Amino acid sequence: MGLVRQTISLYWQGYQEKGLEGLLMKHSPGKPPRLNEEQLGQLAELLINKQPADVGFEARYNWTLSLIASWIEREFNIIYSVRGVSKVLKRSGFSFTKATYTLAKADLKAQTAFRDVTFPELKRKLGESAIDNHRS
Repeated sequence: MGLVRQTISLYWQGYQEKGLEGLLMKHSPGKPPRLNEEQLGQLAELLINKQPADVGFEARYNWTLSLIASWIEREFNIIYSVRGVSKVLKRSGFSFTKATYTLAKADLKAQTAFRDVTFPELKRKLGESAIDNHRS
């Protein structure tokens, strides 16, 4: 049937308690979580209050899914994939995005001029083949 022993056991228990009605499961309970509540609390505390460099990751200032997976493995000896970490974070109420960087000494006027004038002009010229876009 392609079911694990635990699932079959749950069906059997449901049947024993409620007959055929007990076989109607509203959802699959899935595997039990690998991180307990205390470990999830430690992870949340880490993400909120520390940077990767604070806990031994060299020259890192932003948490990434793979860094979090490495930290979980190092601290709790539990291996997660990047996708698994994203699910743990989502279930724990965290959201995440790709990091973006802003240059502290950037010239706002020059950036605006490039975005509003220079870049559209380059795109127009490229579209008109006024610029050779083939690399040699």
